[in-house]
Amino acid sequence: MPRPFLGFLLAVLALTGCRTPPPSVIEVEPAPGSELRLDRPLVAHLSAPLDPGSVAPGAVALTPELDHRLALSPDGRTLTITLTEQPQRLPSELTVRLTSRLVGTTGQPLVPYTWPLTLPDWVDLGKPNRAALDGSFDLAYAGGPVTLTTEAVEGGGRDLRAARRTASGWTPLGARVNAHGNAASPALGVTEDGTLYAFWHDSGLSEVRLAHWDGSAWVGERSFGVNPNWQAGLPVASRSGPLAVAWRENTPDGQHWRGYAATKAGGFVPAEPFYSADEDLPVLPHSVLADGDRIYVAFDYGPPSGPFRARVRVWDGTAWRDLGGDLKADPSGPGYGLIPHLALDRGALYASWIEYDGTFHHRVHLARWDGGGWQDLGRADPGEEATYWNELAAGPQGLAVLSADPSGALSVRGYDPERATFFDWGRSPGIGRGIFRLVLDPGGYPVVAFGEGSDLAVRAYNHVP
Repeated sequence: MPRPFLGFLLAVLALTGCRTPPPSVIEVEPAPGSELRLDRPLVAHLSAPLDPGSVAPGAVALTPELDHRLALSPDGRTLTITLTEQPQRLPSELTVRLTSRLVGTTGQPLVPYTWPLTLPDWVDLGKPNRAALDGSFDLAYAGGPVTLTTEAVEGGGRDLRAARRTASGWTPLGARVNAHGNAASPALGVTEDGTLYAFWHDSGLSEVRLAHWDGSAWVGERSFGVNPNWQAGLPVASRSGPLAVAWRENTPDGQHWRGYAATKAGGFVPAEPFYSADEDLPVLPHSVLADGDRIYVAFDYGPPSGPFRARVRVWDGTAWRDLGGDLKADPSGPGYGLIPHLALDRGALYASWIEYDGTFHHRVHLARWDGGGWQDLGRADPGEEATYWNELAAGPQGLAVLSADPSGALSVRGYDPERATFFDWGRSPGIGRGIFRLVLDPGGYPVVAFGEGSDLAVRAYNHVP
């Protein structure tokens, strides 16, 4: 190297002090501008290690302000931000700023970094079904969302398959639930200790059957119908509290119909006689609950030519009796209720149903049983279109009602019993077909399932664990 150039280089190094570049952000997860799932941390990878002492409150700023926790990797090059506060209502955007209060081990401040993200109301949990969905499924929550689907098999028939969603994805629960036959109308029930029960109609045997998951396999498959020569089907099961199941049976000629209900505590022996008061009218059970010795059933009934009506009956330990008359928001009006569902919240019994008023303005109503009648709490749908579906669930944050308009667009509304107010669980979780299901996780946040093409879509409200 020529001496004049060497002298120039030494002079430059003396002036600059040969300083190392300050630490900077080289990569973030999720990427800027992408969607943030609140159950996952934010991760920033850095060009140089940070001083652990600088990783303190105020070093990272969030807009809107949300409580969070910071963690630095042992090598100081990865900063993890975990949200610990759930916004009462999700903002559409979140901005994260890594400030110059974060300092490298050389004493140089971090090059400030701004990180914009979007916050979806609902997050996709993936597809649990392994084969084409034939339209029949159920949803429960036991250690994570659990689905029970009927899937057509080559050569005819349907398998009944279950899967649970964990942090690593959907995990099949065994190969299949049913040992043989043609499964339809699946229903999931959950005991108070979290044991899963599957109920279904076997169309080949014309009977209802059950099995339970013992942690490694589906066991104890058996029939639990009452009348050997009748056709049994349409089971529905409770997803919380003491396990109960309701179903219907009818003669092969369709002239006589009976609705039955039973509990696991009672060995699935039905509470006799049948809950449907008139065996000359078809009956369709939609919801069942157990509370101590009581069994509540919500069902539709009516002549084959229609119209059907919705009613709730209770088994009080000795007999079935009505809880009020037919479910109607306006007792003196021309409307009538259909597709009733039940929920228990803090000792109070609630019912939701679709109110058909004769003008095609079908609306979902929510009511509370006050011991002498149903007190209408108002509309539980968004009110923009006619409603063709209704599901009800209760959890730590009150009640949630699922509805769907004619296009299949879903809506989930909450009801806070303490404030006696409705609220929306964000925007629509999607557009589906066929049937729709709603459950609440242990925190009271909704999870929905619906058919999407040949797949089953499962989506959860975006929230902090």
